Amino acid sequence: MAKKLENGLYVGCALSHAPKEFCQGVESVKADLRQRGYNILDFVVDESATPEEVFEWDLNCVESCDAMLAIADYPSQGLGWEMATATRLGKPTLAVAEIGRKVTRFTIGAAGVLPSFEFERYRYIKEVPAQFDQFLGRVLLDDYEAAAGGVQPVHSLLAARTAQGRERRFLGTV
Repeated sequence: MAKKLENGLYVGCALSHAPKEFCQGVESVKADLRQRGYNILDFVVDESATPEEVFEWDLNCVESCDAMLAIADYPSQGLGWEMATATRLGKPTLAVAEIGRKVTRFTIGAAGVLPSFEFERYRYIKEVPAQFDQFLGRVLLDDYEAAAGGVQPVHSLLAARTAQGRERRFLGTV
């Protein structure tokens, strides 16, 4: 299975109120995913960026990515907004949090309702890249099985999923 998503993978997390060690762990997850062949779209970490620049850059990353990984160990309004945007667009989205971390019932409940969204727990942050591999494998397996006449490129399948999400949003069915 091709792991390079044509438009990239967006990895989101809390930044403003997260400890430095957590942020370093997220960077190690992104580095591992890059080594696995993923094109990672980076959020703004420059402290000199204006709030408007952060909003526009990060939201553009979510809108243009093929899939999203949300590391939800710490509360974050921005991450919530990003997850909502990704799921509204039908983007395959995996949210993860360390075992024992408090995560809202809203986020956990979304995994039971939204077809493009899953939530999982991890013991060690270094497990997250493998969890994402498995998640993407499930998503693509479903899409490959549904594709008539053989194999389609990963990007085509995810683009179709995203288009369906936009259609559902427009029709008010999601």
